[in-house]
Amino acid sequence: MRQARTGIIIHDAVPLEKILELAQRADEKGFWGVLMTEEAGHNTLMALAAIAQRTRRVHVGSGICSVFTRSAAIYAMGANTLNTLSHGRAILGLSTSPPFFVKHWHHARWEHPISRVRDYILIVRRILEGDGKLDYQGKAVEADDFIFACPRPAAKVPLWIGAIGPQMIELAGEVADGVLLSPLLSEEYLEFAVKHVKIGAERGKRDWREVEIAAPIITTVDPDGGKALEWGRSMLTYFSIVYYFNQLYLQSGHGEFHKKLGQLNKDKGYLAARDSVPDEIVRKFSICGTPEECRKRTQELRAAGLALPVHNAPG
Repeated sequence: MRQARTGIIIHDAVPLEKILELAQRADEKGFWGVLMTEEAGHNTLMALAAIAQRTRRVHVGSGICSVFTRSAAIYAMGANTLNTLSHGRAILGLSTSPPFFVKHWHHARWEHPISRVRDYILIVRRILEGDGKLDYQGKAVEADDFIFACPRPAAKVPLWIGAIGPQMIELAGEVADGVLLSPLLSEEYLEFAVKHVKIGAERGKRDWREVEIAAPIITTVDPDGGKALEWGRSMLTYFSIVYYFNQLYLQSGHGEFHKKLGQLNKDKGYLAARDSVPDEIVRKFSICGTPEECRKRTQELRAAGLALPVHNAPG
């Protein structure tokens, strides 16, 4: 039986010195890994390289980088560099990012998301694990005449896919080494996710247990459980409004709540939406409360199928 492991995830807007401090503390305290988001803050691959130089044991990885902002070859090169700097501790997490980020921030076309993620995973893997010239023609991406100029990594770089909906989760089960689920979780959604990992793994003719099931869970811990719930309420509202979590709420029996929350945000604004979220919703979809309550909730989610809880770090 695999030993219980825990990671942390740090937002890319946190000041760099704070990021490095948090990563070092996680390393010293025996956490399994440190992941970083990438939205509109630090360049995550560069920040992870700095983390790799300041740590000795923790795995370091992106959680996640977008397939619409760099080429697959650039990601392969970055993953190889990070793996070299960390002596085999690198993880590369890829997915799509919300359409708004892609279209407005990067002026890229958000199209063929499933095919594009598949192509990126396959291209990166072939560059890192193959030899000779790469010629790849996928449904969404092509790469021609690429010859990798560095030695291949001695240790395999696990490739993870960030996924919320069934098709992307199945893709992770089929071709990836891990899946990074939503920061909002429930037992019902985990059951749904495991089911679709299994469907994908069967399609890929592999054992579904080879796929790391992880999630960057909203986590707020405080001796004052009420204070922790308030922080959790704010974070849950933000994620529920900005990201596409309709599938998660539907699978958990709260689809109508999610619709009403979005409408309230449009009509009356974020604060009104936040204040409408009941405590039971915060407790159901996050890990928020006293230390003892958070330990208990983490164990409940592990029992439901979460192999690797990745708690958001303060910052």
